[in-house]
Amino acid sequence: MFEDVNGDNEIGDADMQFLGNTTPTYTYGININLGWKGFDFTLQGTGAGGNSIMPVLHNTGYSNNLKYYLEHSRTEENPNGELPNPKNVVGDFTYWSSSANVFKGDYFRIKQIQLGYTVPAEITKKAAISNLRVFVSLDDYFTFTSYPGLDPETASTNNTSGAGLDWGSYPTMQKFMLGASLSF
Repeated sequence: MFEDVNGDNEIGDADMQFLGNTTPTYTYGININLGWKGFDFTLQGTGAGGNSIMPVLHNTGYSNNLKYYLEHSRTEENPNGELPNPKNVVGDFTYWSSSANVFKGDYFRIKQIQLGYTVPAEITKKAAISNLRVFVSLDDYFTFTSYPGLDPETASTNNTSGAGLDWGSYPTMQKFMLGASLSF
């Protein structure tokens, strides 16, 4: 549904309105480091909010938002859906450039959760090792957002295509790591 802002009984360029801010209003983070009897725990997270993202992947042929649109569109199975059926608006530039295709870009991502253990020196010195630490880490594993696209972080910071436009930047990769650091 479009609004006749200027009251001329026609929908046109004069009816365009501000749809949202592409730059986050706020950013935040958390960093927790704990240690106890050779064990160490680290949790780091970052987030942003107050910005809007417009997915424009329909122009590239890639439809990462299709699941969202299908779940929220008006169909025979879902007559109260808030969005039109994607089949009916697939080539409609007016629809895809409207507020129906603008989403909140708020997110919080846990950048790292790491648990480590430093083996006591009285054990490692027998192997001529001065320090041995083993750890397991989950990096960029959990993201909390309502944004239906691939990754709100890369969509809101992608400066090659314009801030706030999601051209389908490759999402931040989730990593699971096992490791050890040792000193002789």
